[in-house]
Amino acid sequence: MRNKRFMIYLLGIFITTMILIVFLQYNSNSNINKLIQGNESLMSEFQIIGETQKLETDMLYIESHIYRTVFSKDSSFLEDIGNNEKKVRKILSKLRPLVLTDSTKKLVQELDSLIEVKLEYGHIILDTLFSKGQSAAIATYKSRRKTYVMGDIVHVIDLLNQPQQQYLTKLAIDANQSG
Repeated sequence: MRNKRFMIYLLGIFITTMILIVFLQYNSNSNINKLIQGNESLMSEFQIIGETQKLETDMLYIESHIYRTVFSKDSSFLEDIGNNEKKVRKILSKLRPLVLTDSTKKLVQELDSLIEVKLEYGHIILDTLFSKGQSAAIATYKSRRKTYVMGDIVHVIDLLNQPQQQYLTKLAIDANQSG
């Protein structure tokens, strides 16, 4: 009789242990899947942040080289300006498929149009420099100084990166909570 009870207790402990192990494996699998999805999203978010930083850097590079060209009358900067314009357009084409929500799509569209305005403005200044001279190019620059498009570009990039930074914070909090 005692042997039977002992065997029943032992069988109960074995079954309870097996159920606990299955539950722990399921929970671990669920946490691992969440972690994998979070890591994939994190890679995408870092890629968006990296691309927007490159975009901002290249736009500032173009802007500074346009003004160097105007003030130094040195056309050797033109090739670098053209190369960076190509890089900017390539970055924008990479950025479009990375956006995840409708609001970020709108921000990328706004960024795209602001960049086109800024690049066109640079072309107008350079065309004016080579067709009408330095003083006319400086006058063109000063006449449009009120509309500082680069500031708007930086602002939109910051708005684009804001949700990514919030998302990264959320992922870090979730990772700490789930262990």
